[in-house]
Amino acid sequence: MIKLFSALAVFALASCATEPEPDWPKTCDAAVQWLLDELPEAERDNLASTKSEDLILLHFGLGRGIRNNFGLWGGNLALIEDCSGDPAKHPDDVSMIIIERLWLALQ
Repeated sequence: MIKLFSALAVFALASCATEPEPDWPKTCDAAVQWLLDELPEAERDNLASTKSEDLILLHFGLGRGIRNNFGLWGGNLALIEDCSGDPAKHPDDVSMIIIERLWLALQ
């Protein structure tokens, strides 16, 4: 059974978005590195022990934090295109690409 990310870990993502000019990651590698640097060790361990087929269960927790705070709904086309190769790719899909790459980095 997968443990879902804690509310603390999800809301910690908000620290990457500042006003008036968001400091969003512009590349998939930068997004993954930010997550590696900022997620608590327990959350990284939780993700590392998650089965690849269960990563979709992170869509509404960690995925939502990524979508909202990395600007996937707010026009961060550079990140969308770098992760997917398609600037029109849906933010849901891009957040899963980032989660999958983060998971791979933790293996």
